Amino acid sequence: MAKVAERLIILREHNDTLLQKLYNIKKTLADPVLKPQIFKDPNATKKLFSQLLKDPPFFGDVESVPGFELLGNNVTGNMDVF
Repeated sequence: MAKVAERLIILREHNDTLLQKLYNIKKTLADPVLKPQIFKDPNATKKLFSQLLKDPPFFGDVESVPGFELLGNNVTGNMDVF
């Protein structure tokens, strides 16, 4: 039960920023002036996402970033809840 409580605390700490980011994305995509050109054409959007799913980008050697092992341990250790 303590693990669930810890996750709820973390979620509560970050929910404002997450909601703000989602709101900004929604606002940007709803405004035709601010909307990126790639999202104006549905076929281009489908092509973009299919390409990203087929060949995801490579982010380099992330294992060399300090603290990466802590992130990996936290993520894999917390997957049992999901």
